[in-house]
Amino acid sequence: MPKLQLGGGAIFRNQRKVEKLTLAAQYTPDGHPKAPELSGDVGFTKEAVRMLVAQFKDKKTEVSAVTNQHEAKLEIAASIKMQRDGVTPYLSVWFSPPYEKPAEPAPAPASDDLDDDIPF
Repeated sequence: MPKLQLGGGAIFRNQRKVEKLTLAAQYTPDGHPKAPELSGDVGFTKEAVRMLVAQFKDKKTEVSAVTNQHEAKLEIAASIKMQRDGVTPYLSVWFSPPYEKPAEPAPAPASDDLDDDIPF
């Protein structure tokens, strides 16, 4: 596994949608043994970068067990797509803000007021 200089993460199958996911590869004879099986690039919008910077400023980071450094998080998701040739699959990935538990609403105060407008 390569040294994670800029952080890292993992993608897992969505168990509610995908019952079984197999990743099979046929290796080329001249492939380097340390080369990754999948590669690509990631583009971030200005808003995503601002959100990451805000996580550091607001101290909403976590210490990574892998890098032992504070890391800001983005959620990552992927879908399996087919290239235009209709044969070659690839992963389409996208990012979203990390999940935050919704704040529990404050309970409504109990009212002892009598409504005098109700006829009996």
